[in-house]
Amino acid sequence: MEDLADSARPFQSVRIQGTYHSGAHTFLRVQRWEGGKWLSFPVHTKTDESGQFTAYVEFGQPGRYQLRVLDPGSGVTSDAVVLVIKN
Repeated sequence: MEDLADSARPFQSVRIQGTYHSGAHTFLRVQRWEGGKWLSFPVHTKTDESGQFTAYVEFGQPGRYQLRVLDPGSGVTSDAVVLVIKN
């Protein structure tokens, strides 16, 4: 993931972008750490010809959220990053 904002406001769309070097035209899932496990957001993103992707997420409640990107086909994940939602 690249250039992820480190903080946002409740219900503000946060852009998640990056490059997945292992596949063009690959469907990816954005996940959040919640309740001791990784949960996927309901919307997926797809890489372009060069492996680049963009997705958007929103959180309604203030707090610290760990996020990562998953390739469900291979099980490969990105490193987790922290997003802080501030009042």
